[in-house]
Amino acid sequence: NRGQRRLLAILEKMRLENVPIRVILVKARQWGGSTLSQIYMLWLQIFHYINWHSVIISQYKNQSANIRNMIQKTIKRYPAEYTPPTLKTLPGTQNVKYIVERGCEIITGSAENPDAIRSFDIAMAHLSEVGLWVETLTKSRSELAQALYAAIPDEPGTLIIMESTAKGIG
Repeated sequence: NRGQRRLLAILEKMRLENVPIRVILVKARQWGGSTLSQIYMLWLQIFHYINWHSVIISQYKNQSANIRNMIQKTIKRYPAEYTPPTLKTLPGTQNVKYIVERGCEIITGSAENPDAIRSFDIAMAHLSEVGLWVETLTKSRSELAQALYAAIPDEPGTLIIMESTAKGIG
């Protein structure tokens, strides 16, 4: 759709300019911003980078897993004339899938348990519904976002998309 094409143009412009890809996306519900973000990240992992790990963070782990399922749906619908990538669960984990042919990991995590993604070498992050992340006495969404920003090198090809659905009218 039109919104997805505009977002894709912005992402590709940054990639082709060889700068870090950084986007804050204020989106409407159900227009495909999260879907495009995930498929773009998958495309980078399949066609451009080896061992290029990504993370999906939302308020709850099951929301992140739901977003990751977009990748599995994409692979199931891969064009018949191409060999689809193989997506497997990393042994000993529940929240890490990897693309066998490329060595790229896709990690899911939550704002509730930010320590679960520590120790991963991450090149890309999709931070979903950041505006809805619950703040507590010990956790703040801005601190978590800053920690993720610090974990991803400021290098060409790295990607951070922070998105949230606007609330209210206007």
